[in-house]
Amino acid sequence: ICISLASPTDAVLHRHHEDVYKNIDGCRIGRSGANCDIPYELCPDGMRKCFNESQCRAMDKVDTVNGYSYQCDCSYAESVTPTAGYECEHSATVTCPGDHFCTNGGSCGNYVLHGHHYLGCHCLEEFEGAHCQYLKADPKGVGMEGEALVPELGSDFYVQTSKIKPLYALGALSIIACTCLAVASVVYLISYHRQKKAIRNLVDRLKNHEAQMPINDSPGEVA
Repeated sequence: ICISLASPTDAVLHRHHEDVYKNIDGCRIGRSGANCDIPYELCPDGMRKCFNESQCRAMDKVDTVNGYSYQCDCSYAESVTPTAGYECEHSATVTCPGDHFCTNGGSCGNYVLHGHHYLGCHCLEEFEGAHCQYLKADPKGVGMEGEALVPELGSDFYVQTSKIKPLYALGALSIIACTCLAVASVVYLISYHRQKKAIRNLVDRLKNHEAQMPINDSPGEVA
């Protein structure tokens, strides 16, 4: 098993769950925080709030448990800092190898186990998710869809299931690349030797032709 850890990010936005929702009922719509200085977008369903410059996107299927019909697209804040969470309320507190990040004090985990590569986060006790972006028993979501706990690597380690990669796939790509290179080299050598042989044959024919040409040794006329 291998592991590597990363250092905290220098990102500008560091909004935590308790920051973005603080005093939200005491601020005008579209603002929250102790001084009402944290902006958010209120989605058309009147329920979902998207923080950190994320944008509302209609859900393919309405959340029948909580009534949400919109979700937040966190990708719009990636130029500043990665964010995660049902409402993109958590900014990255640490960046990891492989374009991954953790929020809420989580730490990076980068493992190889049973021939597979796992990249995810070790979360503090009250958080879960591949980025530690979900408060356990958070009423705003319906669970960790597409994410999973990997108990073999720790009782607090979570990953995105789509990013679990078999190592043989990487090995297969290397084998294919090497095979293509070898085939290209063989083709080049065959072509080179054929061309060289053709040139040699041409030179030999020219030499034979010159050797067969009659030589005129008769003296010229004297005026």
